[in-house]
Amino acid sequence: MVEPPLPADEPERLAALRALELLDTPAEERFDRLTRLARRLFDAPIALVTLVDADRQWFKSRQGLDTPETPRRVSFCAHAVAAGQPLVVSDALQDPRFAANPHVTGPPHIRFYAGHPLRGPGGRLVGTLCVIDRRPRAFTVEDRAALADLANVAERELSQAEAARRATAAALEAERAQLARRVEERTADLMAANAQLARAARLKDEFLANMSHELRTPLNSILGLSEALEEEVFGPLTERQRRSVAGIAESGRHLLALINDILDLSKIEAQQITLSLEPIDVGQVCEASLRLVTQSAQARRLSVEWSLDSRVTTLVADVRRLKQILVNLLANAVKFTPEGGHIGLEVRGDRAARVVHFTVWDTGIGIAPEAQERLFKPFVQLDSSLTRRYEGSGLGLALVARLAELHGGGVTLESSPGAGSRFTVALPWVEQPQRAAPAPQ
Repeated sequence: MVEPPLPADEPERLAALRALELLDTPAEERFDRLTRLARRLFDAPIALVTLVDADRQWFKSRQGLDTPETPRRVSFCAHAVAAGQPLVVSDALQDPRFAANPHVTGPPHIRFYAGHPLRGPGGRLVGTLCVIDRRPRAFTVEDRAALADLANVAERELSQAEAARRATAAALEAERAQLARRVEERTADLMAANAQLARAARLKDEFLANMSHELRTPLNSILGLSEALEEEVFGPLTERQRRSVAGIAESGRHLLALINDILDLSKIEAQQITLSLEPIDVGQVCEASLRLVTQSAQARRLSVEWSLDSRVTTLVADVRRLKQILVNLLANAVKFTPEGGHIGLEVRGDRAARVVHFTVWDTGIGIAPEAQERLFKPFVQLDSSLTRRYEGSGLGLALVARLAELHGGGVTLESSPGAGSRFTVALPWVEQPQRAAPAPQ
């Protein structure tokens, strides 16, 4: 057996073959139609459109043969491609090139072969259109002409495949370019929108900060004058005047607390608050927070309870902000608990998780599950009727959540209508501030 030689332009030929992008693709009717026609026209059991690859011949279309490919070294078609002209073998057993070929001595028992080379769009030989028989036979001049005609049709199909591939590639490239333009335009739109949002947020924060400062100055004067009047610095007051001054002072203090909440929240949103972290006495902070709500709790005849885990003594936190968290939660507990009810503060440490839990609980009106998601958003009042019955801005719990997050913690809630609420602030259990590593010498 003689193995087929390599064409002189083998690298370029292989490049042209692979540019067709037909290898290992599904069957196509345009090529199957040709092999069916060749099989009937030449009364041959096998007809193939063969693409000769580097080390195999792969059948783009096959009639009468089950295998999709065979090795190139035993390929008849590779001889036709190497010669660059049609190849006709009337009796393979009598041809020294093929007599010992395993496809002659074994399945599919080739005795007759006629193949016409196929050129790709660039003129390189990429394969053949061939017919095969299991008995010797002659192949006339007319037969050769008919095979050449079918091969020309196959070559046109190859050209159309290349044209379709190029058109698809061009369409894909155009689509990619259009998509890239759209992404670029959308990105520019989003950047502009983000810039506008950032500017709006900055202006909002500046407005809130300026408004708070502008309101605080005259308000402090009003509070100072009302306190002076309450102390009768300018002379004695009648009972009616005393009640009026007390109302002015109470309203002023409420307004000042609201302004302070707005200012704090705007600073947090603008990332302008820096915590002053230091080791604090947890018990002292809790007791100080409870003292601030004791009077209002007593006025409503509420029972106040509190307990401290003996293991929790110190904690690294911002003492003023932690007190602000606890006072906000305790004040809410007082506000939403009916007279004669109970409120409390529990502090528990979790050594395993390195977390301290501050839980403020009450036996108040409770909160419906569907309303709990909105509870920590700024300026949210869950029910307008509550706004009328219980004064408030809807900022307190938003501040609690933000301040807890600044400490590296968070807030959770357990509540149901009529069964009270349990707000738990979880903060990292760090007892000593972390020291910065010394700079290398």
